[in-house]
Amino acid sequence: MYAGDRYPTELRNGDPSLLGEIEEQPDIDEGDKMTNSGVKMTRTIQIHYCLKSPGGNYETIAEYIKGLGTWAHVHESLWFARTGKSVSTVRDELNKIVRTGDRVIVLDVTGDTWGTNFTDEITQWMHQQMGTVPVAA
Repeated sequence: MYAGDRYPTELRNGDPSLLGEIEEQPDIDEGDKMTNSGVKMTRTIQIHYCLKSPGGNYETIAEYIKGLGTWAHVHESLWFARTGKSVSTVRDELNKIVRTGDRVIVLDVTGDTWGTNFTDEITQWMHQQMGTVPVAA
C-alpha cells in the first residue's frame, strides 16, 4: 500500500528497478497554489488513464491515487482526489508507474462546477469535497 513518499514496488515494464521511489517534493512546486499565509492549498484533481499495455498496473495506480488523500473512484479509470500536490507532480509520479504507451491526464478541477445523471456514494463525495451544483429536474 502507498505510504508517505513511496509507491508499491511492483513491476514497471518487467523490471522492478525502473519503479524506484517517488522523490520527496519540495515545499513549493511551480504549480502549487498558496494561501495568503504561505500554506499549500489542497486542490481537487481529476485523474484519467488509459492503460494500453497488456497487464496494466491498475492496482499500483489505485494505491498511488488512494495515497494522495481523500479520493473517489468514479469509473473504471476515472478518479478524483484531494491533494496538496500539483497536477504536474501527480502526472510525473504516475509516469513512473505506468508503462510505455499508456496515457495519463491530470486536471485541477478545484472550484469547477459539475453535474451527473446519477446519485450515489461518489456524488456524495463530490458534494462534500467539490461543492454542490443544482440538480436538473
